[in-house]
Amino acid sequence: MNKYTLTDEGRWRYRRMKADVAKPKIAGYEILEYLYENGPGTIDEIVKYTGLAYNKMTNKLSVFIHHGYIEKTS
Repeated sequence: MNKYTLTDEGRWRYRRMKADVAKPKIAGYEILEYLYENGPGTIDEIVKYTGLAYNKMTNKLSVFIHHGYIEKTS
């Protein structure tokens, strides 16, 4: 089963966003939060944690993968 995990870039960006409370959070911040706090997770685990719809989740994961924040593992 495929799992998703934060890259080094994703960890750095998440910590920076979390520390800078004055800036608005990016869309999908909950996904980064889940992966940072819990480690690698499946889409179903992330959906359960965030409450996002499955379609929105897969779209946001694709965007984060494209930008290098998240990577897919087996």
